[in-house]
Amino acid sequence: LNAQYLNGTTPIKDRISQLKSETNSQVNNVLFGIGSGGNTNDFSHIVQVYKNDTLKQQMYNNFQVILDLGINGFDFDCEEFTGITDRDKDLINVIVDMVSNFAKMGASIQTFVPYNHQKSWNTCLEDIYKQNKKQLVNWWNLQCYAGGSNNKYDINKTWVENIDANADVFGIDNNGSAYIVPGFSTTGPVQEVDRDFKTYAAGIVDGGFVWNWPDSEPTQL
Repeated sequence: LNAQYLNGTTPIKDRISQLKSETNSQVNNVLFGIGSGGNTNDFSHIVQVYKNDTLKQQMYNNFQVILDLGINGFDFDCEEFTGITDRDKDLINVIVDMVSNFAKMGASIQTFVPYNHQKSWNTCLEDIYKQNKKQLVNWWNLQCYAGGSNNKYDINKTWVENIDANADVFGIDNNGSAYIVPGFSTTGPVQEVDRDFKTYAAGIVDGGFVWNWPDSEPTQL
């Protein structure tokens, strides 16, 4: 990874440093995403890696290289959950262990990216808190786009109130409006993004994000 370049000129480590230090930059942290939509099955593959101690150690060696590049932490986008806790247990166990290990390796920020199957994500938070005596997941980046488009209609009832109702077992402050960070698609013009935030998130949550940057012209945002 240290040998890889962006745009053919700038080493990744230098580019990450530039993002944080450039004049007028508001970038304070850069996270590395694990998982995605589609048929990637990243976490199912990691479950298999965990069965081989050598491969498991190599995987963590690679993640340490990522942290050494200046990455502040990790964003977990597991889209392989079924919503049935017993069936999802292997995935849950791996995520809990990865979050715990990354914290020991120096990750300062870790986030989840749910779009459905809230029960399995809840179990992850509960188990992380039980094992570490504190919560290591800083917030949830709630998908309100693509497969999670319908989440925008019920950010408060389904997601914010879930955090508030389970704050004790999650080991977090009773402040779901800060913990849930909704994201909206940028496939349309910037006016649509602005409208989505005003219509669905304003007065409910404290912040948000856009997905994703390449979908909009740089001059739009």
